[in-house]
Amino acid sequence: MCELIYLASPYSHDDPAVRKSRYEAACKATAYLIKQGHNVYSPIVYSHQLTEYGLGTEWETWSELDKAILRNATHLWVLQLEGWESSHGIQAELQLASLFGVPVCFVQFQDGVVRFAPEEEDEIYDRKT
Repeated sequence: MCELIYLASPYSHDDPAVRKSRYEAACKATAYLIKQGHNVYSPIVYSHQLTEYGLGTEWETWSELDKAILRNATHLWVLQLEGWESSHGIQAELQLASLFGVPVCFVQFQDGVVRFAPEEEDEIYDRKT
C-alpha cells in the first residue's frame, strides 16, 4: 500500500483571522512533508479555498469526504496547533482512525520543520517511509 498521511489540524473558529492562520500553518506543514517525499492530504489545505464558494467551515460539511480519505490513509497525523484539543473535527477524525485501524501520531510544526510531539518521539520526521 502506498503511504498516505492524513494531516488533521484545527480550523473552525469565529474569527476569520484565526481560520486563515490555521490554514497557513497547515499549508506550510503539508508543503514541508511533501518536500520530504511523503504523500500528504490535509483537509484544511484542500477545503479552505472552497469556503469562498459557499461551502461551510464546520466538520459536518466535510465529514463524508474526510471519512473516505481517512479510511484509505496509512497514518493520521494530528498537527498540534492552538485549539487542536478542543477541535470537534479532530476529535471525530481520531475516533474514525480508531474505527478504521489507522495509526495516529501527534506532530508540531516549528522553525520550518515538522517534528513528532515530545510524547511521541524526539526527532525531526524527515525520513521517507
